[in-house]
Amino acid sequence: MSFNAGWNCRVNIGPPPTDGANTSPLLGEIYPFTYSNGVVAGWDVGPPTFDVGGIEPRLYGINYSFTSQHRIFRVDLLTSGTYSFTLALGQQGTLLTGQQMIVKDNTTTLATIGPATSNSFLDATGTSYSTAAWPGSNTPITLVFTTTTAFFDISSSSDNCALAHIFLSQVVIGGSLFRTPPLSGVGIGGPFFRDPLQ
Repeated sequence: MSFNAGWNCRVNIGPPPTDGANTSPLLGEIYPFTYSNGVVAGWDVGPPTFDVGGIEPRLYGINYSFTSQHRIFRVDLLTSGTYSFTLALGQQGTLLTGQQMIVKDNTTTLATIGPATSNSFLDATGTSYSTAAWPGSNTPITLVFTTTTAFFDISSSSDNCALAHIFLSQVVIGGSLFRTPPLSGVGIGGPFFRDPLQ
């Protein structure tokens, strides 16, 4: 069984909006919380939440941290291995400075996205897109986890830091899950599952 799970940040479950396959609303729950996508996850400290609205469920609302505060979202993976990661960091129609996310495999940093100005959203590569452009233009990155604990740390030293959407998809090669072999090198390949709304 492969791991494909995402979260859309907002205040209420809805409707609207209608979330995509394997995607749950993220309403600021504290870890450990079992989401509708079946995954145990949650924040270290409950963040403020806000709904902006619109028709795109991945960009409808945010969970956020205040200036110079960190908020860490934890996800319990099914297995170690290679994952595709999709991100919308920011808030629609709003210019936010210093937006940053640090992705960790337990204690090991796998990716640092930003700090950068989002107008309106940063994708997983750190590229800024407008609300209209993000759905069709955002690009996922590949992350290799050697543990089953993923941490997503959001912060900004100059502004609020807003998370709108994340999605993790386990990479599949030749019909088999690509898992990290013990004490060996790790390759990257495809095809892999993307965020189902893309």
